[in-house]
Amino acid sequence: MTRSRRAGWGRAVGVLVAWSVLAWAARSEAAALFTTADAASLVVRAKVEGSTPYPAAKLQVFHLRVTRSLKGAATEGELIELAQEMLFASTKPLFSAGTETLVFAVPLPNYSSFAAALPKGTYWRWAERLATAPDVVALTEPALADAVAGYFAAQGDAEALADFLVHAVVGTNARVRDDALMDIGRRREVAPLLDAGRLQPVDAWLHDASRPPLERARALVQLARGRAAGIVPIAESLAGAAGPLQAPAIDALLTRSDKTIAGAAAEALVRQGTPEAIAALRKTLEEGQPDARTAAAFALKRINRAETDEILEDVEKTHPDPEVRRLCRLALGESMHEH
Repeated sequence: MTRSRRAGWGRAVGVLVAWSVLAWAARSEAAALFTTADAASLVVRAKVEGSTPYPAAKLQVFHLRVTRSLKGAATEGELIELAQEMLFASTKPLFSAGTETLVFAVPLPNYSSFAAALPKGTYWRWAERLATAPDVVALTEPALADAVAGYFAAQGDAEALADFLVHAVVGTNARVRDDALMDIGRRREVAPLLDAGRLQPVDAWLHDASRPPLERARALVQLARGRAAGIVPIAESLAGAAGPLQAPAIDALLTRSDKTIAGAAAEALVRQGTPEAIAALRKTLEEGQPDARTAAAFALKRINRAETDEILEDVEKTHPDPEVRRLCRLALGESMHEH
């Protein structure tokens, strides 16, 4: 591959990762394995033996035979009854007969309408009330049950959980990787433990050209946004070398609220001077952390093109934050005492 083609590929990955990270961040918490596992009272892998409709209560009760118990009192071989509210004619059943799947459940509320319609017994419902059939279909892989079992085994020990999440990030299952990255972002006790030593498997994985560039790029940016302690030197190494992860590495550095790191990343984008670099600087100016915003504002001015001045003028007019508007004026050369 020629240098120009490599650079073009790197810029393309930079654009793709920006969109994919936004889509990833928009994922519902209901879709997250580990968050849902925490919320559930009962987590099992089970086989669907059939179901019974109860139209008077607008319920369909599924008969699930437990094949593996991960959380709660159910044992292997036990039959559990899981009810789904069938509120509309268009509501699709969560399960198909014969399916074996991971199940996250909480007790079914003892509403009088339910109690009147159902035979006496113990009933469950899905842990996330708004879960749909497509959400459940995605949980049939045995590897997902293994991942949840590993997660439960590591709970209560922050060091063990940090190790588990690192190995989930570099594993072969993309769904588990995404959920591990999400968990790193929501657990404040884990991020400081992800130092350079613990992130060595991630460093090797990020440099492995046989892995899909988009997956590596998304993981890099999310680890930075989750404030993993050891991600900065990894990102600096990748930002300094041409390749498909250069743009995401710069994005990861700009994500960090650190004046020196943000300034270095902004300078790298100034040297690139590409439309993608300019777009990244504008996004950072509008949405970034304070140090990154400052670096981005003055980087746009140093590119010294009519289009970058227009960006500064436009953001100065339209941004809701007065400090961002002030940065734009300063970058454009106005005295800090003029306004």
